[in-house]
Amino acid sequence: MALASMPQDPRLFRITAIWNWDSIVELFFINGPTRALIDTGASYTPREFVEPALRSLGLELTDIDVILNTHGHQDHMGGNHALLNQINAQVYMHREDAFLVADLEAHMEYIWHADKRVLGQDLSARRAQFLHTVTGPSAVHRKLEDNEIVDLGDDIQLRVVHLPGHSPGSIAYHWEEKKIAFAGDAVQGYGSKPGTFPLYYTARGYERSMQKLASLQIETLALAHRYLWTQDARDALRSGKAAEQTVQDSIAVTRMIHQSVREALKAHAGAGFLPVALAATQTLAAALPFTIEPRTGLPTGLPATLYAHYTELTGESGGAAS
Repeated sequence: MALASMPQDPRLFRITAIWNWDSIVELFFINGPTRALIDTGASYTPREFVEPALRSLGLELTDIDVILNTHGHQDHMGGNHALLNQINAQVYMHREDAFLVADLEAHMEYIWHADKRVLGQDLSARRAQFLHTVTGPSAVHRKLEDNEIVDLGDDIQLRVVHLPGHSPGSIAYHWEEKKIAFAGDAVQGYGSKPGTFPLYYTARGYERSMQKLASLQIETLALAHRYLWTQDARDALRSGKAAEQTVQDSIAVTRMIHQSVREALKAHAGAGFLPVALAATQTLAAALPFTIEPRTGLPTGLPATLYAHYTELTGESGGAAS
């Protein structure tokens, strides 16, 4: 069953959905006076996962009042377009990610900048897959700001916590009374599944966001994926020491990557991104559990993270691989 009640409050539910055939994305439903769905998955997720989950509660898709996107990436907002064609709901998202759902070409350009412009990869197959999972743009009816309150009625007050890094407008919805934060992909530990790498587009921003998250009074992290960390348990809900350790692991990983890129830049001054990234990857391989993409020699599918550190250390904003 895709639906599970959450111990933090009887009005909270987790909806587990299949993403990209071999992965899982977690959505969350708040059955308050104003009913909210946190993230929508891909284009097929509302029909295949959200609708049957709600029917088990005696509800329909039309009972959703608001869609609360944690950020604008395809596995979190890909169902917005499909849902808005069926229901009269409002979409809330941080203002800095609104362009990712309003303009799909700008979305793809942003997330694949390093792959396309820097490494010169052919992304036609990935583009086709993207347009399968995001069938159209989405309106954003309320563009959120840091520290803003989303009031769902009764005692359900969610504070917006801006956590840029994974995307410009990544946020957590923090229900302070229950000490739970729905954090999407803002905190990633060692990556979403074995062989991958944490994905973020601004390195300093990501680390600052982790430090900000660590400073909050949070007992439970509700993650969108079952991120790897220093322990074996990989539940998307992490409470107490597990939540704290996941954030600390995320800080440790980004600092490790930053140091490796810094050292590679010293050893390969003026060589360009690819030689620096390859050298940093070799250093990191002894410490992080990732696999290598044969075409590039870099961590599988995620040159963006290394490029984020590279550009911040060099002050560059673009360019071609050399």
